[in-house]
Parts: sequence; structure tokens; C-alpha cells
Amino acid sequence: MTELLYSGKVKEVWSTDDPDVIEFRYTNQISVFDQIIPSLIPRKGESLNRTSCHWFRLVEEAGICDTHIIEMNAPDRVLARRFSVIREPGEIPSEMENVFVPLEVICRHYLAGGGWRRYKRGDVGAEEFGFESGTVLEEGVKLPKPYLEVSTKFEKFDRLLDREEALQISNLTNDEFDAILDIVLKVDEIIQREASKSGLIHVDGKKEFALG
Repeated sequence: MTELLYSGKVKEVWSTDDPDVIEFRYTNQISVFDQIIPSLIPRKGESLNRTSCHWFRLVEEAGICDTHIIEMNAPDRVLARRFSVIREPGEIPSEMENVFVPLEVICRHYLAGGGWRRYKRGDVGAEEFGFESGTVLEEGVKLPKPYLEVSTKFEKFDRLLDREEALQISNLTNDEFDAILDIVLKVDEIIQREASKSGLIHVDGKKEFALG
């Protein structure tokens, strides 16, 4: 018998008959600024599911890394590998496998959103984004090179981390951490390649990982 393991803003996680496999069920709910809007969009769950499976398939076809996706078993559902989730910082045993990495990796290609707000406040200078010191930046400017950031995953509000604290929280080795950053850059190359086919740009995005 299956049971509901977790219910998020737009997705539910269910158990399956296989203890190593879970099922994601995408809903038609709308989430804006961490709030659920009291209305539904027909087939939104199907759209989210198909879109997610599409991108994960491209990543695997490119040989960048394995993903958690097993198969799309319904228009709004997908079977996925199950990973352990340990929320306490620094408590993941270094030899543990099949475990979720409690970090979020953000890669920015344009100065927008949170990156722009931090620049306007003076928290980040132009040189940190790859420009010459003293350069006055405009919102939406393309960055000379991708700008990577790492934040917490399980705190009430995402908090940016330096490398040392990210390693302490996740118990990743330096090589594992660098491999994750490299994967993010390769995935973003695919996203920009596909987006450009429709005349779009990839501004920024967040990635999450597990160690298998």
C-alpha cells in the first residue's frame, strides 16, 4: 500500500511497493512567493512533470551525470530513486551513499533578481561579478562569466554560504563539491543551448543534488 510521505506547495511525494523508489505527483496548485494561491490551473501538474522529465533526460543523454528520474508513469507523475534526507548540519556520515546534499547551488548569467538587489545594497561589488573594479552595472547586464553561489537548503530562509561552511554543513569533500559546481555549469550550457533555439536567454537557476 502506498502512502503520502510529503506534501509541498505544488508536488506530493508518495511511497511505492519498492522501498528504494518514490513517486512524485505534481498538482495543479499555484505557488507565488511561498504562498499557495486558492485557485487551480488545469493540467499545470502535467506541464511541470513533462518539463522536468525533459530536462533531466537531456542531462542524462549528454552524459553529465545520473539523475533520480526512473520513468514518467503518468502525465502528472514520475517514479524516482529514493534518497535519505538528513536535515541536521554536518550530520551526514562521510561514507553514506544515496543521501540528499543539503545545499542549493545558484548559477547567475545575468545581473537580476537577488543578485541585482545585493549589488544595489552594496553587498557585492562589480568585481565579484567579473567586471573591472568601479564599473557601474545596470540591471539585467550579462555577466562576463557564470557566477556561482551556494545556499542553505533546510533553514527557514535560504542563507548564502562560503565554501568552508558549505563543506561543513554537507560533509562533502573538496573534490565532491567541485564536481557539483562543474555539473551545474555543464547543465546550464544545455539550458542556454535549448533556450536560444526559441530566442530566449537563461538568466539564472538553482540546482540540488544527491550522492548515489
